[in-house]
Amino acid sequence: MLLFSTVKNHPLTFVKLSNCLEHKELVATWFTDEWGYIYDKSSASREEAIAIRKDKMPDRAERIWMVLLGSQPIGMFSLEPKEFDIRLMDRMPPTCEIYYVYVDKNFRSLGVGSQIVREIKRCAKEDMGTDLILLDTLKPKLKRMYEKEGAKVLCENQLELQPTEVLSITI
Repeated sequence: MLLFSTVKNHPLTFVKLSNCLEHKELVATWFTDEWGYIYDKSSASREEAIAIRKDKMPDRAERIWMVLLGSQPIGMFSLEPKEFDIRLMDRMPPTCEIYYVYVDKNFRSLGVGSQIVREIKRCAKEDMGTDLILLDTLKPKLKRMYEKEGAKVLCENQLELQPTEVLSITI
């Protein structure tokens, strides 16, 4: 219970990874452990996948935000401009896409995810000038959390052969 009150009563800090590159190995590890089963079919080992991601991390560091509780990293998210086929450009508003949201296992079910979604909405509107956010989710529990924050299901999809649902959040 102490942990819950700590998270609830202390605002989280959101910092671009480009401003705290000392966390790039942690980000690479979190990503590999959470989604490696989807993306790492050709990697020889978990350690190799982490090393490859860590080396590529500075290229994406402006689009990855660390979630800090005090100075402790407890999560991350990636938000990127969504590019559409040129034939759709004139019909689509400026849009961004959540590529991933991660919360450390010790901080799940404490409201951190909802705080992250609210920060994503702020970043999308203020930093990226968009009113529409798209995302895929593989987990029904997360779908419910996103829906509580205003997301609507657009359609079913596949992400690297894994069934998923595409959600939209209008700001």
